[in-house]
Amino acid sequence: MSNRFDKKVVLITGGASGIGLETAYQFAEEGAITIIADINREKSEEVVRSFSKRGQKCIYYYADVSNAESVEKLVECVIQQYGQIDVLFNNAGIEISGKVIDFKEEEYQQLLDANLKSVFLCSKHVLRNMTERYSGVIINMASVASFLAWAEDAIYSASKAAVKLLTQAMAVEYASYNIRVNAVAPGIIDTPMTDRAIGTVPNITELKKIKGQIHPLGRLGLPAEVARTVLFLASDDASFITGAILPVDGGFLAG
Repeated sequence: MSNRFDKKVVLITGGASGIGLETAYQFAEEGAITIIADINREKSEEVVRSFSKRGQKCIYYYADVSNAESVEKLVECVIQQYGQIDVLFNNAGIEISGKVIDFKEEEYQQLLDANLKSVFLCSKHVLRNMTERYSGVIINMASVASFLAWAEDAIYSASKAAVKLLTQAMAVEYASYNIRVNAVAPGIIDTPMTDRAIGTVPNITELKKIKGQIHPLGRLGLPAEVARTVLFLASDDASFITGAILPVDGGFLAG
């Protein structure tokens, strides 16, 4: 096992489940000081215990990453305790589907707050530390929906398209500070969020197989596959990569 991230301070939002959780495991395995921020206290405390059982350490901070005061407090606490943040993975997000005509204003705001505002707030406060040190990596959670429109997913697609452009703009804006900013753009990944989107149905396994067929590779992606891509982008192996939106989509965007 390599130690590419030995003693690096890594902050992962939405780290209590799905891609965030798997990414936290992989960073910890490679020596990082792994910190998860999540709004779900109970689930996060379970995660901390699961790390302990694996002989690893994970630090949990409660945060509502769509709230400015909560994010500011989170970043202040992490820097006060650990001195810096080397890697920020803006993973937190939600999906709410529906036709524009039926979409409630509260749902619209909830979606943009979770998927876009959170990226802005966390990046804003972490960048203050990174620019002082002229060092850092930010990785955002985009989506294949950043590139194309899906029926009944207009607002979700818009939020992820905004994340794509925000990522590229920050990459240009902070390149002179030796800060790299990239994003991953997953296809349909086998996560709790996907399960919620599919809904409670008797044949969920069969439905997942059908949904997986939209990818040329013929299956759903796995959280571990996205996590490995995040670690690559965070590593020195990607030292000349910034402003990239890297699909992890089983060939979906290729056709």
